[in-house]
Amino acid sequence: MALITMSLLFGTTLNSLYVWYLVAAVVAILITYTYLKYCRLYNYWKDRNISGPKAIPYFGNSLSLLLTAKPYIEMQWYNRYGRLYGLYYSSKRTLTVADPALVKQILVQEFDKFRNRTPEWGQKDAPNYPKHIATARDGHWKRLRLVMSPTFTP
Repeated sequence: MALITMSLLFGTTLNSLYVWYLVAAVVAILITYTYLKYCRLYNYWKDRNISGPKAIPYFGNSLSLLLTAKPYIEMQWYNRYGRLYGLYYSSKRTLTVADPALVKQILVQEFDKFRNRTPEWGQKDAPNYPKHIATARDGHWKRLRLVMSPTFTP
């Protein structure tokens, strides 16, 4: 009786077998695509010879920041990986720099190449959010810098 009902729903039993094979093939292709996408995404720093903590798919390294206090986990990463290491916040790549000479070079000498920094954890990048020089983007950042530059020069 169940076989007759199944054959009425899916046509013949041979057609239903093809449907299940097709569904299994589509699921396998989707899983493979997702796996390859995240392998490529989470090998970004490794391909550039920059060490860092291992990322968890879909979460990156943000899950360890939620489970442990941020200063504590950052100090662990600093002690383990050195003054320059790469992180992943979900699927966004972030380079963490803790070398004072390199920070000075980035923020002072080559400021025009590193102007679009990410906002702090939990900040929204909404248009009405008050922006300052550290989180401003593109033209707004350039305008703020031009206004603030004379303040810091003698």
